[in-house]
Amino acid sequence: MFCKNCGQAMPDNTKFCPACGTAVEGAAPSPVVSNLLARLKGIFVKPVETIGDAARSNTHEWSILAGINLFFYAIATALCGLEILAHAMESFKLAGRAYSFFGVFGIGIVVGAVAFFGLSLALWVLLTQGMKKQVSFINVFNMVSVACLPLTAVAIFNMLLGLIYAPMTIIFFVVALLITVVGLFVGLQQLSGESSYYGFAIALASTAVVSFLFSLLYFVVLDMDGAILRIL
Repeated sequence: MFCKNCGQAMPDNTKFCPACGTAVEGAAPSPVVSNLLARLKGIFVKPVETIGDAARSNTHEWSILAGINLFFYAIATALCGLEILAHAMESFKLAGRAYSFFGVFGIGIVVGAVAFFGLSLALWVLLTQGMKKQVSFINVFNMVSVACLPLTAVAIFNMLLGLIYAPMTIIFFVVALLITVVGLFVGLQQLSGESSYYGFAIALASTAVVSFLFSLLYFVVLDMDGAILRIL
């Protein structure tokens, strides 16, 4: 590269021109980072348009959003879920049980992945088999990645709010869940050009049942020491 001030040739990683001492401007962020930031902003500024962009996109860059969703879902589950369960089970002691945190974090990744990919698969089957649309799985997956971002944002917020007033976290979670459901339905319309209320409800219900069954793994992790669980 060359100095913009004097034209001196310089190595790519040089911070100052060896000839005139002019500071070299930092490299522009990569397109992947720029796109990611734009999409994160777009879901809150113009959600319908952003969901539509994701639904029409065949690139895998949107998968980064899926990873963000899964990671913060698992973190929120490990931090907030253990505290809630600790009050419901007399046999569970939070102190000195770091393995339970990492165990629940790992199970959170599993349950989140099952819910995420299960929902994408259910909606894809609805579109291709039920509504006879020519839609690729990656289109549906990208749309779900964007539509679930409100839940991730609330999960991050609730991790802080839970330390102040835990009951409010449930309210924010329910609101974010409703926003996500609306976003998923908007995405379904973007992909199909029509509405399918019954099919959409069946897809959500089937995913919820499967995710609930996998979520029972939480109790297996929390009962590692052989304590008897009592679900009140």
